[in-house]
Amino acid sequence: MNTGRSYSHSRYLTYSERDRRWEIYATCAGESHIMPGSPHPLVPGDHPKQYLKNWAQKGRSLHEFQVLYISSGKGVFTSRITGEIPIKKGTVFFLYPGISHWYAPDKETGWHEYWIGFTGSYPERLLTAGFLDPEDPVFHVGLHATLIEDFQEALETADRQLPGFQVRLGALVMNIIARTLSYSWQKHQESETEIIIEKARAILEDNIKRNIDIHDVSAELGIDYYKFRHVFKEYTGLSPYQYFLQLKINKAKLLLEDDGRSIKEIAFELNFENPYYFSRMFKKKTDLSPQAWREGRNCSN
Repeated sequence: MNTGRSYSHSRYLTYSERDRRWEIYATCAGESHIMPGSPHPLVPGDHPKQYLKNWAQKGRSLHEFQVLYISSGKGVFTSRITGEIPIKKGTVFFLYPGISHWYAPDKETGWHEYWIGFTGSYPERLLTAGFLDPEDPVFHVGLHATLIEDFQEALETADRQLPGFQVRLGALVMNIIARTLSYSWQKHQESETEIIIEKARAILEDNIKRNIDIHDVSAELGIDYYKFRHVFKEYTGLSPYQYFLQLKINKAKLLLEDDGRSIKEIAFELNFENPYYFSRMFKKKTDLSPQAWREGRNCSN
């Protein structure tokens, strides 16, 4: 599936004494889409030196926890404790303070990664209680739209940094940990159809800023297009295309809350053909133009 060019976006965060008292707070958040053959990380200069120290020697260690989710592609993870572990799409893995590690996508496939760095007394307690374990850092949970949504919301929260943003980020990290453990425990109890639908939702969510062919989605899932369309609509009430369009409109609503982005910029960020088509689809789905929706939101705040 063609997913466009490589890109990377990250935020490194500050925190206060009040944030420390919340007992779990974020240090960074980011997303990278690494196309086949591209370097990893894409632009080393975008990251503080402490995050890349000894990276070339495959022996970096951090003073914080991190959780990463690979939503497409494959690669490898290695740590001083576990040795080398293959990573595939739908994998969550954790990095632990003081544990030397390294990871990278396969040159032939690249990958799409989301990450959040975090610390505090709460994750330390999870470590002591055995819910987090440096000897078992990798979880092959599969593709889940809810996990992608959590990571995307975390990055948006980190970008905006509104008052209390660290409290929200801490809650999102706890949610990601809980989802990862829950999905891992439940993995073998889902029906085949449920797994297909959840994978499809995750692929659509993961490509929200790009355009994809629904036929390519069904091919990636290994299911006939017409059967896929039927079961997807039966489960969600929408065809895959209409579901994907609704995801884009919902994302546009969030982006319209930021007055720093023009409607034209939002249209192109979400890969609509042009601003006029975006406005027409937005009004069709919401009964309001993007400008009217933005003005209504601002008046209600």
